[in-house]
Amino acid sequence: MDSNDTFRQRWIAKIVPVVQELGFHLSPDLVRYDEESGEWVYAPPDWAEVKNIINDGGPHYKDWVESIQQSLTRNERYRQGSAGGLT
Repeated sequence: MDSNDTFRQRWIAKIVPVVQELGFHLSPDLVRYDEESGEWVYAPPDWAEVKNIINDGGPHYKDWVESIQQSLTRNERYRQGSAGGLT
């Protein structure tokens, strides 16, 4: 069975060309192919930031919650009507 690093190397080898073909520039500080080793060198994830996003919902979480709350308020009468509460 292959290691996680082997799977990661395969995934990076497939995804980097796709991302570049879509017109995105990937900084060599983020990911680059090392000709000598024949492997991709990549920046490790910022696990504290990942944990923060998981726990706090990400950078736009508050905007998303506000949008949902506004939608619920705007559509309250329709929900009540469909539940038989509109008079």
